[in-house]
Amino acid sequence: PAALIDRLLAELDRLRAGGLDAAVFERKKRRALGDFVRVFNSPSGSVHAMMNAWLKKYDLLDHLRLLNETTLDQLHQRLATHLLPAEMATLTISPRRQTRPRRTRRAATSRRR
Repeated sequence: PAALIDRLLAELDRLRAGGLDAAVFERKKRRALGDFVRVFNSPSGSVHAMMNAWLKKYDLLDHLRLLNETTLDQLHQRLATHLLPAEMATLTISPRRQTRPRRTRRAATSRRR
């Protein structure tokens, strides 16, 4: 877990220092837009998206608007003010220890003939 956190922080530092490449940003943005539009290819996908938006109390079309309007400069501003190491908390969830199954006594059964 510590190595993962170190790699994550190093990547965030790299992005803060050099920024995200504009071509990569546009490619990721187009991909997100395509994924959003593709949801409406099926009735069940449409209903799921609409119900999800309704339950979370937001306008589904706001998602599309935000994707279209987000700029690379806005992303760089967010990187400068969010995901800062000084404000970070981590949680490590370890697997439960295996316990040996309890032995249970089986009730004696009589055979019928």
